Amino acid sequence: MLSPVIKMTLVHLIHYRDKIVKTNLKNSFPSLTVTDRRKIMHRFYAFLGDLVTETIWMFSASERRIRKHLTVDNPELINDYFAQGKNVVVVLGHFNSWEILLSGLNLFVDHQIVTIYVPLTDRFLDHKFQDFRTRFGMQVISKKVVKDIFDQKDKVPKAILFGADQSPSLSKDLHWTTFLNQETAVVKGPEKYAMKYDCPVVFLSLQTRKRGFYTARFTNISSNPREEENSFISETHVRLLEEEIIKNPQYWLWSHRRWKKKRERSDSNGSLN
Repeated sequence: MLSPVIKMTLVHLIHYRDKIVKTNLKNSFPSLTVTDRRKIMHRFYAFLGDLVTETIWMFSASERRIRKHLTVDNPELINDYFAQGKNVVVVLGHFNSWEILLSGLNLFVDHQIVTIYVPLTDRFLDHKFQDFRTRFGMQVISKKVVKDIFDQKDKVPKAILFGADQSPSLSKDLHWTTFLNQETAVVKGPEKYAMKYDCPVVFLSLQTRKRGFYTARFTNISSNPREEENSFISETHVRLLEEEIIKNPQYWLWSHRRWKKKRERSDSNGSLN
């Protein structure tokens, strides 16, 4: 009952970021009719209501309940890397119920799961979310200490999760591509760390089996990142995420400002500043 109430509040009472959602959908799907984009928008807000409801539920959900609602289709893909003593770079987006994935993934794989966390401005909520995400063994770190995780010599292989659909801020180490019909800046952090530390790279997707029940799946991007061409890893994970979004657009976070970063050119050849 809570999810429809949240949707009604977001859509009709506070009009939660509706201009951003409309603009993002229009720019991403220009060939769709206004009616079709409106349908996606309403499905997105319904999903957002479910996401908020599920997040509240997960604060007290038991391990047994999490295992019932989340499964991992092919954990052996990264467990094989664990057996080889290798850290793994895992790339994912804000797609589908990512909170249940962050909370429960550590239950299904051999690696120690590590996720990069941006602190909330509200200290009380920040502590609550950190407690919630670490209940089943996940390690939460600041982006300032990511390098330290890769440098650790404790011999415990880790899977480090990177959210790859954030809007870049000050980073100059970018890959420019077309994503959802728009010129898009992609931070090359996952690729950079994978190549520097020779870590395999996988993409992690999440599909809905039925409402409230999910299946995660790993897709291998590169087992030998140092042998890949420049930007291959970044371009590949962008294409995989884009494919997921096009299949089920209502499950992506259309309310965030993904395209704030604009390309700057220093000369007629289009080189970056």
